[in-house]
Amino acid sequence: MTAPYPGYAPYPLREPFEYFVTDRMVLHAAALCRPDGAVPFVPLDTELAPFYEDECFSWIVHYSDDSRVMVKVPIMNYADDDKNYAIIERMKCESENLLFLARRNYPWSPRLIYFTDKFEGSAINHPYMIHTLPPGDRLQWTNTFPTDKASREKVLGQLAQIIFDLVLVDQKLNLATTPLEWLKEVIDKEIFRSLRGLNYGYQINTFDCMVLRILAPRLLEGKTTSRIFALSHENIAAHNIFIDDNFNITGLLEWGDLKSIPLRFALRFPKLLMIFQKQQCPIMPSFMRPWVKEYLEVPAIMQADRTHFISRLQYEFATRATPFSIGHLSPTGWEMMCWDLHLVDWSHMMVEAIFHRSTLLMMARHQFFAACLPGCRTGNIATIMPDMMIRHEAWQFFCDNYRYLNPWARGNATISMMRLAIEREMQWNFTLMALMEAFGSHPFWGVRGGYRL
Repeated sequence: MTAPYPGYAPYPLREPFEYFVTDRMVLHAAALCRPDGAVPFVPLDTELAPFYEDECFSWIVHYSDDSRVMVKVPIMNYADDDKNYAIIERMKCESENLLFLARRNYPWSPRLIYFTDKFEGSAINHPYMIHTLPPGDRLQWTNTFPTDKASREKVLGQLAQIIFDLVLVDQKLNLATTPLEWLKEVIDKEIFRSLRGLNYGYQINTFDCMVLRILAPRLLEGKTTSRIFALSHENIAAHNIFIDDNFNITGLLEWGDLKSIPLRFALRFPKLLMIFQKQQCPIMPSFMRPWVKEYLEVPAIMQADRTHFISRLQYEFATRATPFSIGHLSPTGWEMMCWDLHLVDWSHMMVEAIFHRSTLLMMARHQFFAACLPGCRTGNIATIMPDMMIRHEAWQFFCDNYRYLNPWARGNATISMMRLAIEREMQWNFTLMALMEAFGSHPFWGVRGGYRL
């Protein structure tokens, strides 16, 4: 099973940050987790080089009884306390998710061995986590590998079963919110991050998020909106899937991306079957829609993979689902994202843009959001978007989140600024200034403010 390692996969670092974490420390931490005396080591044909992924360095350590573990250490930016806080919280969330899945006997997740968020008293003087590692190697998956159809279908069939297993782990009927309200809340959190400078390297501006907020209702047009929420692994990419030599899946990694989301979105295509960035057109065409349709067109091999994945999901539903286990869905009334196969990939990319900042950044950079609107032309998206529409959406965002106003912004002055932007048809920069006054950060107040990000 040899193929070129995909560029999006985590890559080994030849010179790890040894000024605070050394190989000796990693092996010592791994030894402390085995009171039975199993000795951690590194095979002679490899080296103890960490993989970099998801703001963590990860070491794979072997034991004398042929078991393996992964030691994960978060990458801390000591100059930014809020980023450090977010990274530690993400690792803490992953450890809690692993414990939850272990209690539910979910077979496809690793088992947590140890986690600490402390610096003092830690075996490596730094927060870290250790969990078991599935046997086998990371899946290598491109449009040309695996080469045989049987191997591809075998992997996709197992993925459908794994995703369905996860949906059945924990379903909840959420009467407090609809899928559309939930989507807008997710987008609003991204707007808050943008206003408070918490995007951490993603150059996402507030305008793009506001346009996404306008377009979100179109994702649910003509769909029955079940209020069933289910668990979804939001990063089922090839490098997070472990397989054996016969393409049997042995487990998944990166469970910090586990979320409870509306069932309609939980049973969509995994990242393995999503379109990623292609070559950008050097000169953007005047009419965006045909170009965007061509850009988002699903390749033939991926179309075949998706068709098989859908058939396996339908089989899982037909053989395992009950009215109690899967809510109000029925075989004649599909409302899953991935079963709109005949459509262009726009709806999937919109959902991914809401859930993942990297996709949002790519969509905004290519002006895909503007292409979703009638009469679209090339140019600055701020001049393409109908002024009245974006101003009204900004006002709606302001009203929906009024309870999260900054302490110093409460009062008539901030409301007057927003009303002035709407009624006098001010430019977007003035509207943005009013939003930053209402919800932005302040040096004498926490940038996270009163809103959970």
